[in-house]
This record gives sequence, structure tokens and C-alpha cells, in this order.
Amino acid sequence: MRPILITLSLLLIFLTTACGKQEKPANGEFPPIPETYSRELAAQNGDVVIWGFADSSSNIDKWTQFLNDFRKKIPAQVRVTRDTMESGFVIEEYYYDGKQIHYSYDTTRDSMAGNGSGVYNSICEDFKTVEFDRGPFYTLSGCVNQETGEPLGGAGAGMWVDVTRYTDHKVPND
Repeated sequence: MRPILITLSLLLIFLTTACGKQEKPANGEFPPIPETYSRELAAQNGDVVIWGFADSSSNIDKWTQFLNDFRKKIPAQVRVTRDTMESGFVIEEYYYDGKQIHYSYDTTRDSMAGNGSGVYNSICEDFKTVEFDRGPFYTLSGCVNQETGEPLGGAGAGMWVDVTRYTDHKVPND
């Protein structure tokens, strides 16, 4: 009897520990962003950080995982923080609920956005991949304005992944 109790106790401890290390399921909620947000803090928070043309980007593997989950129709989410050429940054949040992509584009921390500064929300159907010599470019397609339901023209939001620099990124099959 005693060996069974010990075995059950160890199994319970193992299961509790293993479950505690799993990432939270995608629910469309992202952690709040403080007013002063640096690329270091963004990387620590798990954001995909695209900072300039230097090798100072982080967590590209999270973008790859998001795309892979999307292709498998598994709910997923990722936040991308990228710098602007003018000394600021934009924040993009992608949440796939298993059916559609909820996309948020926040320019409130871009000092050069001026009157165009704000948070813009869209709902999109798909990602398209365009291959370039430098690497794949991902763009959203089939997007509508979340507030009005009006279709959005143009190619949609884009995410460039330079595979010549990021060896941990494997292009998912369409």
C-alpha cells in the first residue's frame, strides 16, 4: 500500500509541475504595455521584436510558431513590437481564434504618426506569403474594419522575416 501512495504522490507532483510550465492558451488577451516600453522589456515579455536592420531582433521563433499554429487551425496569438525609422515603435497584435485573425495595429508610441496615431483593429481571413530573395514577407488578406465591417483595401499588414538572419525560422507551407 505504501509504495502505491508514494507512486501516486510522485505522479501528482510531476503532473502539477508539468502543467505549470505550459504556456497559456490563446484567448486574445495580451499583457498591458507600460508607457515606457523598451525593446528589452518587449523581448522579456515574449514579444517578437523587430528592431531596425541590425541583428537586434528577438523571439522570431514565436512568429514561426504562430504561423504554424494558424496553418493547423490551432488558436494562437503573438505580439510584434517593431521600431520605426523616425524614433518610435508600433505594436501589432495577432490573435487567431481558430476561424479568423484579429489584428490590432497600435501607432500611439510612434512620435511621427501625428494625426494618424491610434489603434486600428481588423478581422482578417488569411495570411499570404510572398517570397523574396531576402526572405518571406507575410501579409494579411480578406480584412475588414472591426468597427464598421467595411472591407480594407490594399495588401494588408505585413511581417518581414529575413531568413538569411533568422535560422530558427522555417517557412510554413501554404
